[in-house]
Amino acid sequence: MRYLRGMRSLIRKGLRRERAQILTLTAVLVTAVMGFTALAVDMGIFMRDLRDAQNDVDAAVLAGAQELLSDPPNTAAAADKAREWATRNGVQPEHFDCCTFSDANGDGVTDTISARVDRSSGTFFARVLGLTSLPVEREATARVVHSAGGPICPWGILGDPNDLDPSDGTYLGVEPGEVYVMKTMTGLQVEGNFRILDLGQTGTNGYVALIMAGCVTEDANVWREGDDIVTNTKPGNVGQPTRKALNDYYEYEKSDGISDPMGYGWCDVEFELDPTDPTRGTVTGAYNPYEDGVREGCDRNPITNGMGRVAMIPIIDHLPSGSSEPVTIIGIASMYVAFWDRTGPPSDTQVYGVFLEHATVTPANLVGESDNVLAPLRIKLVQND
Repeated sequence: MRYLRGMRSLIRKGLRRERAQILTLTAVLVTAVMGFTALAVDMGIFMRDLRDAQNDVDAAVLAGAQELLSDPPNTAAAADKAREWATRNGVQPEHFDCCTFSDANGDGVTDTISARVDRSSGTFFARVLGLTSLPVEREATARVVHSAGGPICPWGILGDPNDLDPSDGTYLGVEPGEVYVMKTMTGLQVEGNFRILDLGQTGTNGYVALIMAGCVTEDANVWREGDDIVTNTKPGNVGQPTRKALNDYYEYEKSDGISDPMGYGWCDVEFELDPTDPTRGTVTGAYNPYEDGVREGCDRNPITNGMGRVAMIPIIDHLPSGSSEPVTIIGIASMYVAFWDRTGPPSDTQVYGVFLEHATVTPANLVGESDNVLAPLRIKLVQND
């Protein structure tokens, strides 16, 4: 009996020790869980503040980069615009480090803007450890680049796929600043080829609708450099539909108070055709909305108020001597619509254009980055693109 009583006493003592150990372990575990929970809450707030800071600085440099599209780039205006957008997003001036500029591609033109947000993220539970805040630092860089692709207009300019060096004044076989015929009239066509492309639009109505949409529709063909894009030339002159489409699309120009019979001459390019080549010409007057001397009202573009005379034109590898034969698109180019025939027989309707370097276009759905100096400019977020 004495032995049994001794065993019971030992068991009771053991159980009391185990209960004490369990309580101690439970207290430790509860403390650890609460600590991890507190850490998770503070880290969640910190990560949210990091995302907000990144969004703020991204928006600021993207806004500022819009001013780098001008010729020459306006860095002072870019910095002011970046600060303005940072303020709009609630960033205090003392927490916004703006801005640094650079020439990323080495062409002598400022094309990059960078900025930094530097502020603090407050803590709640970490305060018991003496940690009242965490540093939040985010940087962003935006660049102006030439696009690798985008929606194109249904006209083709003959080019040279082997001409990839712009230093000699030409690129892809065409010369910026010179007048080219995009759509020819009867008598200048190449055995039925009026330089019109079939980009998948249905019939004449689809052709007109594409021009009327500024060559940007939901089903518009988006060409990207490096793709092997083959399309057919489109048969027929379609002079009257071409004339109507351009007249209607540029209807806004008629309000600019000019004496032209159709009201569009204010934004036309002054040029003279080459007497030896009626598909080429030389500019004799101002036209470019990115140069001094431009006529007011012709610079409708994404920076101001929408529609403009700059369009994206495909450059093709050859002009087939047939009304509907395949051609390969070797590049895209920004072209200012210089002039189109608005009087006389519809069969005489021609469309003239001037290739531009470093130009912007209305379409927002441009893609990629290219070394093609004729491709339209776009703004990309360097660290996120």
